Amino acid sequence: MSDHHIRLACHDDLERLLPLIRTFHGDEHIRWEEPRVRGGLEALLADPGLGRLLLIERDGALAGYLVVAFCFS
Repeated sequence: MSDHHIRLACHDDLERLLPLIRTFHGDEHIRWEEPRVRGGLEALLADPGLGRLLLIERDGALAGYLVVAFCFS
């Protein structure tokens, strides 16, 4: 049985997370602009007042992510 764990992301997680987001963009036919996505995530991580970036891990591997934004785009 898989063990799922949800935790707050930190700046050190970006390199693991960006490929997952890139795959999502490709699946949904969303133009991939890594500098824009990276900048948005860095801003979100730097200011908790903007929202939360959560990682979903399954058996120690990155399985997904959630972004909860508070009036942030």
